[in-house]
Formats: sequence, C-alpha cells, structure tokens
Amino acid sequence: MGRREASVGVPLHITGFWSPRFGDTPLETGSRGAGLVVRPLLRVQAELAEGFELVFNGSRTSFRTVELLARKLGMRGRYVVDSPAPLGAGFAVSAAVAIGLSYAWSQLSGIDEASAARAAHEAEVEARTGLGDVIAILEGSHLEIRVKPGGPGVGLVSSIEVPREYKVVTAILGSMDTRVMLDTFPVEVYQMAEDSLARLESNPSLEVFLKEAYMFSKAAGMLANEVEDAVEACSDEGVLGFFVKKRVLTVVVHSSSLADFVPCLRRRYPRVMVFETCRGGVRVDLF
Repeated sequence: MGRREASVGVPLHITGFWSPRFGDTPLETGSRGAGLVVRPLLRVQAELAEGFELVFNGSRTSFRTVELLARKLGMRGRYVVDSPAPLGAGFAVSAAVAIGLSYAWSQLSGIDEASAARAAHEAEVEARTGLGDVIAILEGSHLEIRVKPGGPGVGLVSSIEVPREYKVVTAILGSMDTRVMLDTFPVEVYQMAEDSLARLESNPSLEVFLKEAYMFSKAAGMLANEVEDAVEACSDEGVLGFFVKKRVLTVVVHSSSLADFVPCLRRRYPRVMVFETCRGGVRVDLF
C-alpha cells in the first residue's frame, strides 16, 4: 500500500568519458564509460495529489524526460525538487530528477523500485537527455565504471572508492543540450572513449580516470584552452587532475588545497561548487 508523502535523496553524476551503445529497446540502450558519483544530494519531497506538478528549485516547470516518466508510471502528486546544480550543465540532473520522482512515486503508489528504476532509464533514453546516468547513479559509487551498456537489470557497473581527502570542485561554464552533444560528436571521439575504458579497466585508479577524462574532453572540444589556463594558474600539488563534461569544469583537489584553489578559481568563474564522491543508490525517507 502506498503513502501520502515521501522524501528521496539522489546523488548526481559527472561523466568523464563515454561511448553510446544503442540497443533494440530503451532498456538495452546505454553507454560504456566512467564518471564520478557525487553529493550533496538532489532532494525530492513528494505529496500525493490529483494531477501532476513539478517544482524545480522554486519554479514550477516540466521537461520531456519528466513528461515521459509521468506517463509511463501514471504518476500523480506534487513533487518539489531541491537540486544543488542546474539542469543542462553536465551534472546528470535530469537523470537524478527522473530517479527521484520514480522512487518517490514507488513510495506513494506501492510499485516496486525495480520498475521505477527501469522507467527512469527508459525516459532518459527516449528523451535523449542521457544514456548511462541512471544506472551509474543507482549502481555505481565514487568512481563508477560502466562495463556493460543498458539500464538497471541489463547494464553492469563496477566502482572504485575515492579517498575521502579528495574533493570535487566544479565550475559551471554554461549549458549544453545532451541531444546536440550526441548528434555532433564524431565517431572517433567515442572510439577514444573505448580505448580509455580499456586502459582504466587494466589499471583502475582515480589518476588514470582523470588522465583519460582530460584527453577525452580535449578531443571532444569541451575543454577550451582558456579554461585549461585558468585551472593551471590556480593549481598546486594538491590538484590531481581535471576535465570538462558538457559545460561543467571538474577538478579533483586534495582537501588541503581547497582554501587556496577555490577562491582563485572563483575569481574567473563565479559559479564554483565543492562536491565529494559518495556511494550510489537512492536514500528514501518515509513520513
């Protein structure tokens, strides 16, 4: 039996490199690659009601992924999302919203969580807002590696724990539509991602991941020279590596260097935030 209210927390995800894989069905479609699962969590407060309403960071809104998800699951209610990051920058916020709403609806309606997870992935694929983020968030932790493409129950994810002393500093450089990214990247870039994945699997470490993600973002044209110059101007021995996913600059920094690095980077890019890697999965609190 369902409940009247539910609260759900979902990590975000920043992919370092990826290779799309299109299957016969949305559930079989996904990506291979690797990325960072991070917090603070995106939070969803849900209340059972007639109709359907989504409030994102204080504004009533909707987007195609959510519309598809609501139709798939027959969702009702009011869903208030508090996200530490915006949509469209590169934090997989659309995937986190889809997961949060589907799991909240599972609490309100009584549907099983496996069905909720599959619906979130399918909505992301059909809306072309993401391919591998849902399974990365649900089944990955810290540094996740998407070994087999597909949604929950089909794909396969392994993980590498990141030492707690390393933090993830991000700077929002703008926004980029995932559909445009999928349509414009040349096939050679995705072959590079497969090569990067092979090197990471043979030597699984945060350092190798950052090196491969840096090369991928350069080859894909996401890491501009002026951004690289800005990071290097602020860097010391505490900066382990950096890359750009869509329009999010992502820098892994030792906690001892944060006090100097963050203000320096913020002088160039005002929208700087500090995250930390975390275990994946959904945190469900019941009222």
